[in-house]
Amino acid sequence: MIHHFLKDDVGYEKWFGKNPEGFVLNVYEENVTSDKMHLANCYYLRSESDEGRRTNAHPGSSPTTSCR
Repeated sequence: MIHHFLKDDVGYEKWFGKNPEGFVLNVYEENVTSDKMHLANCYYLRSESDEGRRTNAHPGSSPTTSCR
């Protein structure tokens, strides 16, 4: 199942709690060579500096898409 999170950190954190071994895809619309697939528990995605803004879309990128 695939979930798409946009400005929904609460939903994303609930999903993560149930799927810590799932995957997260970051897609950059302006530069597809920068697309990244992460394990949900990847240190890059779990940075404290991103608390409260994990699902905000950054310029040129899509919001977080997660799957398990």
